Amino acid sequence: MGTLRERKKLRTQDSIIQAAAKLFNSKGYNETTVEEIAEKADVGVGTLYNYFTSKRGLLAAWMWEMHSEAFEQGKAVVEAEFETDDPEKVISDLICVYMDDFLNLDRDIMREIWAASIAEPDSFGKDMARMDYQLIEQLTSLIKNFQDSGRMNPNLPPSQAAIILFSAIMLLVLEYMVGHVDSGETIKETISSNISLIFQDWRGNG
Repeated sequence: MGTLRERKKLRTQDSIIQAAAKLFNSKGYNETTVEEIAEKADVGVGTLYNYFTSKRGLLAAWMWEMHSEAFEQGKAVVEAEFETDDPEKVISDLICVYMDDFLNLDRDIMREIWAASIAEPDSFGKDMARMDYQLIEQLTSLIKNFQDSGRMNPNLPPSQAAIILFSAIMLLVLEYMVGHVDSGETIKETISSNISLIFQDWRGNG
């Protein structure tokens, strides 16, 4: 449970993250100031900097909060895989768990995430990469389970297959981010279609 002091610190930290998320969503990342976030969270600017060293640090914390929720939902998808004989659908469902929140973000926020990952590879970039690898690990786990039950080709290297799937969706996300695709639903439909194409040679004989 932690001490009263620790619980208070966690509540303050969460309050700052939620304030930032609301402002980022309503005003946009670039237009939101640290002073506005502090005011909305009802803390001083100095207090905010005790928890987060920069606005980008707040963005990373918000992304981690969203990702943690998606990761838990993804675990449920992985654990329930035995309930269907359709690996393609399960993998599509898992990917869409992660895509739903991300595709609802303002494109300016998405661009800032990519820019920050490039500008700060040893901090922000590593955080974003950890999120990506957690999805890849869940995909790898699903593929192994499907292979063990004869529902996917046993000759596939699971981790490489997972990276292929991940790479296919990331190109679509990039197209959405730069405005080449207008709808998040179109992205998800294309992801499902691409997975169907990939799975033509990936299915097992069971």
